[in-house]
Amino acid sequence: MPKLNPAADVAADAGEKKARSRLGAGRGEETMARLRVVLAEDGTFAHGSMRAALEALDVDVVAEGSEWGPLVDQAEARSSDAFVVVQGDDPRLLNEMAPGNHAVIVITEQLSDVAIAPAVERGAFAFAPFPLDGPLFHAQLRAALARASEAVAARADAAELRDQLETRKTVERAKGILMDRLGLSEQEAFRKLQRASQDENRKMRDIAESVIRAEKMFGRVEDLQPRQVEHARRARPAS
Repeated sequence: MPKLNPAADVAADAGEKKARSRLGAGRGEETMARLRVVLAEDGTFAHGSMRAALEALDVDVVAEGSEWGPLVDQAEARSSDAFVVVQGDDPRLLNEMAPGNHAVIVITEQLSDVAIAPAVERGAFAFAPFPLDGPLFHAQLRAALARASEAVAARADAAELRDQLETRKTVERAKGILMDRLGLSEQEAFRKLQRASQDENRKMRDIAESVIRAEKMFGRVEDLQPRQVEHARRARPAS
């Protein structure tokens, strides 16, 4: 009896769909650009490597392996669109999954809540049941790409808001120091910081932080007794 190879059967079926897709394209139907993926698999999937099946679905596998550090480097170097992770018998690959800002779709035979939990916790955006269905897999993969892009944009917006808030707090603190030290109004203190920023071609936050650092130094000197201040001055080397 010939040995069964489900992954090869998937690739063959996908090849037939690929041929039909090309015939459709010849009739003027729209086709989407091929996706570039990094394949993460550790050899413990019962049906063998998924590379051939993915390539038969018009997906370019630009790198593959089982260690996340090198895979992430390859994903960046080769401008991949997403990670395709194959869930085998060894849980290590999913438990150590670290895709960064890339989309992740997991190929699996196990779709129970317990089975998918590690992948969800580690950043998976979608799951594709095995054996692969071409149109469903492409839809899932493109949905994962959209969700990943939204997540990256949301994180960038949140980081920008945190930076703006921190900048405002720092500038407010520096304004208070100048108002107290120099007897300035709030507007005058702000304009002083603004002019220093323009004159030195530095960000307002950098100028404000310099004021705060200087205030800390002055504060430490003022905490000393007069005799200690005089001693500190005499101890300074001549310039």
